[in-house]
Amino acid sequence: MKKFKLLLLGLTVILISCVSSNNGASGTAGINGTYYAKLPCTPCNGLIVDLLLENNHTYSMVKYPKNTQKEIYENGTWQKQGNRIKLTPAVSYKDNDNSDVFVQDFIIKSDNNLLLLDKNGNPYKNAQKYTFEKK
Repeated sequence: MKKFKLLLLGLTVILISCVSSNNGASGTAGINGTYYAKLPCTPCNGLIVDLLLENNHTYSMVKYPKNTQKEIYENGTWQKQGNRIKLTPAVSYKDNDNSDVFVQDFIIKSDNNLLLLDKNGNPYKNAQKYTFEKK
């Protein structure tokens, strides 16, 4: 009986320490990880994207346009704001209409799915095509 109580006490201490360490992550537990999407892209015949969200709030993204062997790399920082994630690239770039792109927004659909939003922060019309799934 004494061994059982010690075992139970030990498991309780481990459980409490795990819960305490997750609370320090500002509600981001479960969001970190690698996500994958096949996005529509008319000029490039489709775009395959790998997105890695790190525990330290940095991200790395690799885009693979289907019509070329060239890979596009991006990195920067990410923030969780309510049910949204904002990616801010370390280097700004221009989009097709030559406007600066600084931030990409996602809605957190679940711990395993993120929905990419358009420039105005709204879901695309065919939202399923813009869903990133956790690997």
